[in-house]
Amino acid sequence: SGKDYKKYNLYVKNDNELNAFAIGTNNICVHRGLLYNFSAAEVAGIIAHEMGHIENRDTTYSIGTYAMSSATQIVLSLYLFAVQILSFLIFVPFIGWFIALFTWFVRIQMLLIEFLLSIPLHLVTMFGSRQQEYAADKYAYDIGLGRELHAALSRLGEIYGEEK
Repeated sequence: SGKDYKKYNLYVKNDNELNAFAIGTNNICVHRGLLYNFSAAEVAGIIAHEMGHIENRDTTYSIGTYAMSSATQIVLSLYLFAVQILSFLIFVPFIGWFIALFTWFVRIQMLLIEFLLSIPLHLVTMFGSRQQEYAADKYAYDIGLGRELHAALSRLGEIYGEEK
């Protein structure tokens, strides 16, 4: 690829999965099952694909998306916690009905907010992840390992019974 191989950290996960993944800005993990069941050329194609994720900064994008999703969940959880504490006041005479109505309204509001926030995030993730996979495949092709990646993906398709 013309990249300095020292830039990458390669890890082997000690299990029988037929998988590999990139994480962070320079880490690639290959499962032992992939190493034992695929040829060196096929593994090279898969590693080139994972390098593509790193070079295209897909892992950074994924971490950012996860952080935004987590931050939203934390805020909503804190909001719900405050409402739960407030709901203990339901049994207080005179204001109990107001508290009950308020907590019901807040819970409906939270469900709506969570739903409305999850739809765009889900759509962006679905579209983005497919585009990232295509770009990582192209990276492997561009550095001369397209046939090797194709062979590996074809074998995975045969193993898992996928037609495409």
